[in-house]
Amino acid sequence: MKRVLFVQPPFFRFIGIHARYFPYQFVSMGTYLKNNGHHVRILEGDKHEEYGNLDFSDQESLYDNYLQNLKTFSDPFWNILEKDIRNFKPDYIGITVWTTFIASAIRTAQYCRKICPSATIVAGGPHVTLVPEDIRKAGVFDIGVVGEGEQTILEIVNGNPLNSVRGIFYSENGDIKQNEPRMFAKNLDDFGIPDRSLLTDKEKYEAEDMGLIMSSRGCPFKCAFCATAIWKNKVRIRSVESIIEEIKSVKEKYGTIYFTIKDDSFTVNKKRVYDFCSRLRQEKVGVYWECNANLNTLDRDMLIEMRSAGCIAIKVGIESGSDRIHKIINKKLNNEIVMSKMKLFHGTDIH
Repeated sequence: MKRVLFVQPPFFRFIGIHARYFPYQFVSMGTYLKNNGHHVRILEGDKHEEYGNLDFSDQESLYDNYLQNLKTFSDPFWNILEKDIRNFKPDYIGITVWTTFIASAIRTAQYCRKICPSATIVAGGPHVTLVPEDIRKAGVFDIGVVGEGEQTILEIVNGNPLNSVRGIFYSENGDIKQNEPRMFAKNLDDFGIPDRSLLTDKEKYEAEDMGLIMSSRGCPFKCAFCATAIWKNKVRIRSVESIIEEIKSVKEKYGTIYFTIKDDSFTVNKKRVYDFCSRLRQEKVGVYWECNANLNTLDRDMLIEMRSAGCIAIKVGIESGSDRIHKIINKKLNNEIVMSKMKLFHGTDIH
């Protein structure tokens, strides 16, 4: 059994904005490791005692706070991280890297290296997959995980020879070795129901924070600005049974009655939407929920079905009021489509 500490670097905490939800990707990978015999802890740098600003429109004006916090180790997060490392004594430290907080991720890796030089430090996340050269140049990560992480991190932690692990790059005798890419997992249910108990300081999360759900991976659309191209425009779905089980479990353990389905577009598979809504009603789960949807996938009957199963909000990406911009970004929308689709919502009681 190996000990694995996942760390979500601070970003919103340094800016001063309240962070919602929890690092779902770490909980998914951590659950898979735990189910295969390893000991896992997940530390999120953005959850702390101070609630923070709730207005995300202030993010850019407060960005200097983030830059200033990167220059020192005065924030309490660093003491929390050091204490966790010294108590847990991890063999592996996994750090997620998004473009927005790559500097914080590198800073976190440097600090972890200082406190626990024996640990293998692994980078993953969107920026590692899309701009791996930035991670190689940083020189503080032992391994970079490209693409989907569950099977890859398990092979690494199991001690498989690095040259046999698909979907990674790593340093060997001063050289960077790049392995073959890993195929996407065929069955997302194999990863298990994400175990939120792996999160440290669970009391800092509100019930609604725990209601984050990912029921699929990927998106069939090809909007020019979107990073979901890493999924090759293929959609893989979890079974309705596993989603219902997760919702019921979270409601029971954390008192959550409002869930947020964060799929890129939950409504791509119409049959699954109807199956999901039917199961929620049949089993009298008794929750409210929201999701993301591409406007082109919606129709009036589907909206009525979703509302009858507790859906009270849908987030749709319109991006622009300009037909010219819609065409440039390959959104497959125009103002006429937008207006006609939005009229479908009238009278459905869905926000």
